Amino acid sequence: MSVNYNNTIDETALIEAGLGLTADRIKLYVYKQDPGLFDLLDFDDDAIFLEPLVAAHRRATYGKYAHHAPVDSLPLSLRQALYGYIKPEQRPTTLSVVSDNQGWVYIPRLGYFITPCTNAALQLTYLHATDTFFIMQDGELITADFKPCQFIATPDIHLYQSNPALLNTLFNKLEADTVTQADPSLPEANIVAAIPARLPELGKAFAIIRHYLPDYYHQICLVAKGLMVFENPYVRPFATPFAPGISFISVAPTDSVIYFIVELIHQFGHNMLYAIMDNRKSYFQIDPMAPLSVFNHNPKERRSLFSAFHGLFTTTKIAECLEVLYYSNVFQGDEQQEIVARLADNKRRFRTGIERIEHDRILTPQGVALYEHLDTSCAAVYRRLDAVVREYNVSNQPFMFTYSLFKEANLV
Repeated sequence: MSVNYNNTIDETALIEAGLGLTADRIKLYVYKQDPGLFDLLDFDDDAIFLEPLVAAHRRATYGKYAHHAPVDSLPLSLRQALYGYIKPEQRPTTLSVVSDNQGWVYIPRLGYFITPCTNAALQLTYLHATDTFFIMQDGELITADFKPCQFIATPDIHLYQSNPALLNTLFNKLEADTVTQADPSLPEANIVAAIPARLPELGKAFAIIRHYLPDYYHQICLVAKGLMVFENPYVRPFATPFAPGISFISVAPTDSVIYFIVELIHQFGHNMLYAIMDNRKSYFQIDPMAPLSVFNHNPKERRSLFSAFHGLFTTTKIAECLEVLYYSNVFQGDEQQEIVARLADNKRRFRTGIERIEHDRILTPQGVALYEHLDTSCAAVYRRLDAVVREYNVSNQPFMFTYSLFKEANLV
């Protein structure tokens, strides 16, 4: 798709174009790995090939530096990841599957088979005549309860109820300070317990975004494939290009609906930029993973060029969206005050280093145009809101915004 960078950038068009590139790359991967599986799927349906576990499978196969690893050593097969996308009349009658450390066998688009066998190689049997499934181990039928996939907001946003092994490994790759490195692993997260208790806030957050931020909601729907809500104080909310389409949101009992709104905007914003920058060479003249400190001459800088660009994108999206919610008076009293507080905190994350690099030497013309588009938009938000946020003190805020600390610092 050709995009005119001389006018206002159409972010939706960029997202759609990037998702098309992603799907094409995954189609090629599936074909190379398992031509027989490829024949069972609808080649023209890009949504199939945007399944996050397939991207995670590709990442696990090739590794960080694209060195090939044996596919049979992976914790979840490509066939298990895509079996639920095969039309029932074409489904193979048997499938080798693996359970996770809770004994759950996850089949995307189908659901979860809950077994007593943890981290085990099992066999799934499908009876076409009755449209029923059975789980077997070493030829013996085992007891397995079934939970269908649960979706939120749209039929495409899967609410994860277990920890698929391919995703579990991502939680150990987060950058963190000394304290959070003490226990950063997902097995400590309580996903199943977190979901029912937080569904009201999640549902309300999506409803508010859909009603008051329809354009952004549409963009979320383009990229969103899953939402993993978990309880673990050692892991921050995050998104990752190794499982594009999923937002991983860490929750605590005190989190408000505004927290969920901000994190949905934030983490799905990362997923939008993963799609937009599917071909990073279109935006960067040099390696986007190069240290930003080399170019902005800040010895304390720890981010890469790519992560700094992500920071600009998500900071801008949060500013744009919260400004709309602020002026729409969606919330009143303390909740409206939290919107203002989060706007003030978000401002300190704007122009934190990427603005000091020589853009023409590091970014392509498309990259420069996208940078200027975002920088201009975010700056405009804070010009309009200057009188609203100017006087607030956010100097005591940790990396993750904490409203109680804001109230302490500002006596509100």
